[in-house]
Amino acid sequence: MKLSLDELLSVTQGKLLSASKDLVEADHFITDSRKIKKAAQGLFVPLITAARDGHDYMQEASKMGVRTFLCSHPPKQLALFTDCNLILVKDTLAAMQQLAAYHRAKFDLPIIGITGSNGKTIVKEWLAQMLAKKLKVVSNPKSFNSQVGVPISVSRIDAHHEIGIFEAGISKPGEMKKLQQIIQPTIGLFTMIGAAHEANFEHIQQKIQEKLQLFKQVDTLYCSSWHEEVRHEIETHLLVINPSVRLRTWGNATTDALQITGIDKTDDKTDITAIYQQSLVNIRIPFTDDAYIENAIHCWLILLDMDFEPKQLAEWFGGLSVVEMRLELIKGIQNCTIINDTYSSDLASISIALDYLYQQKQHPKFTIILSDIEDHSNSKDVYAEVLHLLESHPIYRLLLIGHEISKWAADFQTKLDGNVLCFQGTEDFLKRQDMTVFNDEAILIKGARKFALERIVHRLEERIHGTVLQINLSALIQNVNFFRQRLKKGTKLMAMVKAFSYGSGTYEVANVLVHHGVDYFAVAYVDEGIALRKKGITTPILVLNPNVSQLDALLHYQLDAEVYSSNLFQAFKNQLLRMGEKLHIHLKVETGMHRLGLAKTDLPLLLDALQEIDCFEVKSVFSHLVGSDNPALFDFTMQQKTLFEEMSQLVEERLGHKVIKHLSNSGGAIRNPDLQFDMVRLGIGLYGIDSDAKIQEDLEQISTLKSSIAQIKNVPQTETVGYSRAGVLQRDTRIATVNIGYADGYSRAFSNGKGKVLIHGQLAPVVGNVCMDMIMVDVTDILLAAEGDEVIIFSPQLPVSTLAEWIGTIPYEIIAGISQRVKRVFYHE
Repeated sequence: MKLSLDELLSVTQGKLLSASKDLVEADHFITDSRKIKKAAQGLFVPLITAARDGHDYMQEASKMGVRTFLCSHPPKQLALFTDCNLILVKDTLAAMQQLAAYHRAKFDLPIIGITGSNGKTIVKEWLAQMLAKKLKVVSNPKSFNSQVGVPISVSRIDAHHEIGIFEAGISKPGEMKKLQQIIQPTIGLFTMIGAAHEANFEHIQQKIQEKLQLFKQVDTLYCSSWHEEVRHEIETHLLVINPSVRLRTWGNATTDALQITGIDKTDDKTDITAIYQQSLVNIRIPFTDDAYIENAIHCWLILLDMDFEPKQLAEWFGGLSVVEMRLELIKGIQNCTIINDTYSSDLASISIALDYLYQQKQHPKFTIILSDIEDHSNSKDVYAEVLHLLESHPIYRLLLIGHEISKWAADFQTKLDGNVLCFQGTEDFLKRQDMTVFNDEAILIKGARKFALERIVHRLEERIHGTVLQINLSALIQNVNFFRQRLKKGTKLMAMVKAFSYGSGTYEVANVLVHHGVDYFAVAYVDEGIALRKKGITTPILVLNPNVSQLDALLHYQLDAEVYSSNLFQAFKNQLLRMGEKLHIHLKVETGMHRLGLAKTDLPLLLDALQEIDCFEVKSVFSHLVGSDNPALFDFTMQQKTLFEEMSQLVEERLGHKVIKHLSNSGGAIRNPDLQFDMVRLGIGLYGIDSDAKIQEDLEQISTLKSSIAQIKNVPQTETVGYSRAGVLQRDTRIATVNIGYADGYSRAFSNGKGKVLIHGQLAPVVGNVCMDMIMVDVTDILLAAEGDEVIIFSPQLPVSTLAEWIGTIPYEIIAGISQRVKRVFYHE
């Protein structure tokens, strides 16, 4: 993308507030001041979201060298932008979309537009992977398919590209019309329809019709005749607005362009046979999953219609690989953090991975292991761009893998301060590299699939235990946004990250939330707050259970303290007066929980003391609801609200200034907006769990606990299983021993059939007592079960709330009880 100032003004119909003395062409969009590269050539687009206003970061972007800005309201200090191109527009997002559409219209090349509920990204990646063998392809990086992601993706189209492939996702009516104007596809693919985002549409037909807006000007549209609802809406809705579209379908009917005649699954492969243009064709794919089979057939028909030889396609499909659409954050050896992104190495995905690396502030050093770039048709330009990306942050160690990238080692060494080493391939790296040199650093492992860099990941990751707790950070973000969208404007968010973030990993969760507008963190103890500060978290932190003996640490690490009693207040006061220091405090008042809190009768003397001394700054007053999730306790909740209002009003009147007031957890605030006050505390809802079924529908459980089968044996009915002979059998039974026990946090209460696990999608009940390190389960009816197979303890498909019901407890106890010896793996989808 290269847009002159005149083009920027003309396309956006913007007003020039100030102009730079330098003539600048904008060649890329910048929407995040933390991810600025090539600042002088960037166009900063401040986006306004529920979490933040991007205009607040314009000054920071200017200091980093950005010279061209869009804005929907002038900056407060306009004088600071006198040497910048500052363009006033009505809506910055709409202006960015207009510019992307203008850029797209400059190029006459085939563009494949893809939409549907599932499979968009996989089909896009597979098509790009195969077409890149013959053509210069441009596509969305990963799943950049949103109102922001699509214009960023389309802006990457350049003169050397021969075909584009862009996916488009929507969550509500009206969005696809905008994406169609940006992508302007000539070829369309509708993958399938499902339940995602269904709440924002009146019915499934409306959702299909909205998605079909992407194809209102395409020449050819592909879909499966298996999806009758999609086919029906195409025929009754799309053909009305685009009657000339050429519809190409695949399915079992003789009228389908690709008639499927056989799908045969064997072990880990699937043979697919079909009739195309009256000839028999076939492919073999290395998958047996039904969704992957369908995705492959979508690609097959499109590529056949592009006149690729069937034999050549059969070879390509045989080499398809799983599309890993996640950046994994893994604990590594010697206090390292491993960022695993080993499925591709195009420039766009490298940029995304580097952004993620530089957000890992818990380590003083950054190491990058990087393979050859997949598209090196113009090696000089490609590796110059890689070098530019790397120059934006200090690199401690750069390890290059592959013949092509190694040719540029001298350039990397000259421009970068860190050590640069070269390896001919992954095997060479594993043989020659001393793994003990990696210590207390963040290590990004990024490369093309063919290098099998996951072998390096396995060598560097910490070996603790075969049981793994996977944390979906993308789901965490979705949950935060769900709550934020339902709060009154200006309501602050406090995230509860105590107890290891309810078992999910304190720093990793907090680090993500910092970037998504959370105003406060709350921890149980001072040590938890110190750990966050040491790893670079600067957001205000409230310690809920402070101790006077830890006052020095509270002050040194700038931690706020809860004050819940007159005795605690007096003890802090005496120490602070001697030290001549000032402490930020939050007054916890008693409204009915009767756990911790200042009684109403305690307040007058405490407030008198606060007026007489200057060693405290009161940041908030808060209390704790007893039963906001229980409709039967609504009247009591309202009594708590009334008492809280009386006490907080007294605090503000006596102090003479406003303080933050917070009473409710996330679910309570949504059920009753009157409980929101100035801030809402996000607790277990943040992690995707709520007792209200309606709220739960919109949340996504962020954690999956999985293990594996260690051994399978056949046990006759006359025998028993486990300690105390508690596993009494009702039949000859096939018993699988699984690598998890109560030392991992899997409660002994799950013994004797109360607990069940998922194996191959089927529930297997626990047999006998849960042991310290293992459980035994009945897999007699799960014929595919084999040693080494994955075992799901809980997941979005087997919710934590279900496990809690089985043993008569609450979800908090289940997730907070997962042992520290269980390895956490964090990932972004």
